[in-house]
Amino acid sequence: MAFASSLDQVGPLTKDIRDTAIVLDEIVKQDVKDSTSAKIKTNYADNLNEDIQGMRIGVDATLIEASDEDTKKAVLTAIEKLKELGCTIIDLSFNHNEIMVAVYYIISSAEASSNLARFDGINYGVRIEGENIIDTYVKTRSWGFGEEVKRRIMIGTFVLSSGYYDAYYKKALQDRSLIKNNFDKAFETCDCILSPTTIFTAYDAGIKLEHPTDAYLSDVFTPAANIAGLPAASIPCGFAKNGMPIGLQLMANSYQEQTLLNIAYAYQQNTDFHLQRPKLTKGGSQHEV
Repeated sequence: MAFASSLDQVGPLTKDIRDTAIVLDEIVKQDVKDSTSAKIKTNYADNLNEDIQGMRIGVDATLIEASDEDTKKAVLTAIEKLKELGCTIIDLSFNHNEIMVAVYYIISSAEASSNLARFDGINYGVRIEGENIIDTYVKTRSWGFGEEVKRRIMIGTFVLSSGYYDAYYKKALQDRSLIKNNFDKAFETCDCILSPTTIFTAYDAGIKLEHPTDAYLSDVFTPAANIAGLPAASIPCGFAKNGMPIGLQLMANSYQEQTLLNIAYAYQQNTDFHLQRPKLTKGGSQHEV
């Protein structure tokens, strides 16, 4: 089911980068019935190479500074490891960081509102009978959609409505072009861009956030790949004091998946975080090797 058509991406969840490369080789094959699939030949798995000497890694220091202490420490340690492997660190300064989350949620909610409108219980999706057609619509969509889905549909309907379209959705599309241009310029000087995956570690099981926006703000780093249409990977780079794993995000230019995989592969060949597992315990968590 489509959520946000222009942002949705498919990606494998695997135990290491080699498995990612193997699965990705199958995912990227052209689908003749999909006009958006590219006709390219790949062999990511066989071309994995841990020699990343001379690779240029772009880092925006403000993104690391925005993270919690455990995440910051782990990411800085990962940067030092990449330096040891022969990479050069390039200082970047993006002027779109403050608008990233807003752009993502405006566009994604607008597209979700459009995509999910068809699930009315008449032509698509589950149907809950009501006293009349309007009552059927209301009961079907009330029962069939969860709280967060309804929230995003309402936001999307609002930003697409007359009188607000230009102020929100149109502006978000303009800012999306700005973000893409910023990345195009950054990749003129670097081969890969590094950041934390999130500003803090995973929530403990059962935690209910007081405000939904708290969860939205944790997405400050990850929407960039969807907005700009870039390949990205999240790999483990350490553990926080509470035992939760910390993610390192790597992002490459369009069609440069091999570069992205090689850098991630080299990091994993010289660290063992991907071999460790968090051990969840009641009332808290601790990691074990």
